[in-house]
Amino acid sequence: MICPYCGKEIQELWQPFVIITDGGSKPLIEPGRKIETTVKIEKFSYSHIKVSSYWSICESCKRVMIKIMQTTFEIGQDSPSKNTLAKAPSKTVTWLGRPNEKASPIISDLVPPQIAIDFKEAYLICDDSPRMSAVLSRRILADLLDTYAGLKHRQLVDRINAFVNNSDHPKRHRDNMHYLREIGNFSAHTITDKGGDIIDIGTKEAEWTLKIIQDLFDYFIVEPKRDEEIRARIDSKVKKSGRNPIQIKL
Repeated sequence: MICPYCGKEIQELWQPFVIITDGGSKPLIEPGRKIETTVKIEKFSYSHIKVSSYWSICESCKRVMIKIMQTTFEIGQDSPSKNTLAKAPSKTVTWLGRPNEKASPIISDLVPPQIAIDFKEAYLICDDSPRMSAVLSRRILADLLDTYAGLKHRQLVDRINAFVNNSDHPKRHRDNMHYLREIGNFSAHTITDKGGDIIDIGTKEAEWTLKIIQDLFDYFIVEPKRDEEIRARIDSKVKKSGRNPIQIKL
């Protein structure tokens, strides 16, 4: 996962909180790890709700995160029983209790402002709308391939195919590009499985897409500029020493 504080990729290690009351704030005989309560949501219809809370510490910035999960089980009977509570959940919602908002990711100043704005927006909405986050990442990828790889094809899929087929690019980036193409298709188009259910993009896929986009920032923009600056410093030292300039054969 991506740390909501520092924006760095970290291992997802959540620990459950221990609670001392039930869903109705009644003291428990011994500490528990989850809150469960049954509430009447309308006439002759009950909903069994399970709320779980977890905490974790970012291994990079050492700050505490709190995650809340609420799972609702629809029962639909006049009175709930132990057997009906085992029914599969109808809805699960997850949100961060701490921090309340994500920190903006750190992006090099070398990245063009409009691309940086799109990336930050895609990052901030990743949890709430991973599909739209992936759509923004798709637009960023199209801009990167156009501006920095010189691929002017009208369709993004054609730009990706041209990039993949060019062995001058590192194999890791070309392999990942295959998956970015599919994630882009799932986010931008309605695709269903054999049963007719929509196959959508989840948070983990959207986060991974953002990580790959950051890698492409380094590959296309940051690393070439860094190499250029270091080479210029070395050329200056070579010139001061009276040595012959470095010759690079094409």
